[in-house]
Amino acid sequence: MKCKAAIIDDHVGIREGFRAILNRIPYIDKVAAFSDFKSFQAEMKYEQFNLLLLDINLKNENGLEICKQLKNKEFEGKIVIISSFTDPSFILNAHHFEADGFIFKDAELNEIRLAIDTVVINNNRYFNYESLNIIFNSIQKNNSKPELTAIEMKVAIHICEGYTTKQIASKLELGTATINTHRHRIWKKLDIHKASELVTYMISKGYYNSSLT
Repeated sequence: MKCKAAIIDDHVGIREGFRAILNRIPYIDKVAAFSDFKSFQAEMKYEQFNLLLLDINLKNENGLEICKQLKNKEFEGKIVIISSFTDPSFILNAHHFEADGFIFKDAELNEIRLAIDTVVINNNRYFNYESLNIIFNSIQKNNSKPELTAIEMKVAIHICEGYTTKQIASKLELGTATINTHRHRIWKKLDIHKASELVTYMISKGYYNSSLT
């Protein structure tokens, strides 16, 4: 697979830094960098990009609104939001506007590569554990009733990670019978019957990143 990538960031140092990172990924054969959305739009008339790294705080533009606009126009490439800020609202809006991933600009190289591999190769969304925690807590606060309780979510994540009931009980300091009860409730609430279906559900909701295990 060959991938054409683009970066939109109004800071030249950030643009060139991410360009250097992307150029070292074997399956990415072209990297274009832009200081604003208008320049990117002009290039899209001639080039189809598979991946876009998009800054939130552009000079006169909002990266989250750009993400929303591109998704509404059925942009076929993957969009990964990049940000210097840890404001939870940025993470929540990126998730809400269906960004394929969210990474911080000061992330370690291995996490940046993991995020890109996750969205491009594995076709999954990428939010790290801290971001997922913010997203799930927001769902708990704002929804009348979340799909899973906090403890059920923990059990579900451990199931996705491949742990046995006994191992999950040890990690959560609960009895195996309690874990089995939570497991049955998860199965019933989500109308699923096996772990592979749970993994699919958790990934689709952005609650779990299979590449992190």
